[in-house]
Amino acid sequence: MALFRCLQDGVHRTFVIELTDAKLVKQARAIAQGNETVRVHVIGKIVKEPRTYNKPWSWHLDPGSIEFFENSTEVCDSSVLFVEEHLAEVGGDFLPHGVWCPWKSRVIEEVFPDRDGLSTLL
Repeated sequence: MALFRCLQDGVHRTFVIELTDAKLVKQARAIAQGNETVRVHVIGKIVKEPRTYNKPWSWHLDPGSIEFFENSTEVCDSSVLFVEEHLAEVGGDFLPHGVWCPWKSRVIEEVFPDRDGLSTLL
C-alpha cells in the first residue's frame, strides 16, 4: 500500500489516493519523478466516506478502481471542490457510476503518514 498526493492543475487543490497494486504504485512513482509523461491523470470510483489520508475531503477513491490515463472521453471531469460540494449527487447525473477523472490531475509526490503526519494531508 502506498499513498500519493495528486494536484488538480488550474485549481491548486490536492487530494490523496491509496494504491494497493504494485504496478500502479510503480507507475505513480514514475509520474511523481517525471519519468512517466503520458498516462499521468487519475481515474477512479468515488466512495462517499472520508479517509484520514484524504483530508479535508469527505470522500475517497476506491483503491481497487484507480488507474492512470492519457485522455478520457467520459463525462467524469470535475474539480475536487465541486465533487465535495455535490457529493450527494455523485453517481447520478453528476459523475455517473461514481467515476471521477479530473482531466488535469497528476501525481506530485508520495506521502508517508509517519513522516508527513496525517494532519498535513490537505
